[in-house]
Amino acid sequence: MWRNEFDPSEIKILTEAFDVAWAFVAASPPSMFPEPALSREILALKIMALARAGEIDKLKLANFALGELRQTSQRRLSEMRVLREAHGWRGADSLNSQAS
Repeated sequence: MWRNEFDPSEIKILTEAFDVAWAFVAASPPSMFPEPALSREILALKIMALARAGEIDKLKLANFALGELRQTSQRRLSEMRVLREAHGWRGADSLNSQAS
């Protein structure tokens, strides 16, 4: 069953699930989740998607969303590493040396 509406008590659970998941992200090293705005969006979308499918347990929603976010973050970090290596970019130091 796919749902598009939630009652106030369910919205409270979704909000709490998001807060639990975001607290984990906020306490993590920045390198683990380098794009905060994107991380917040992914968490919200994943929590709503699972809730629409019928899950309403706060911890299950938070854990599912975090798992999805970790996978997305790792893929993006891997893609960034490949691009950096392909273009010979090694961070801010390489920019400074190129400007000289």
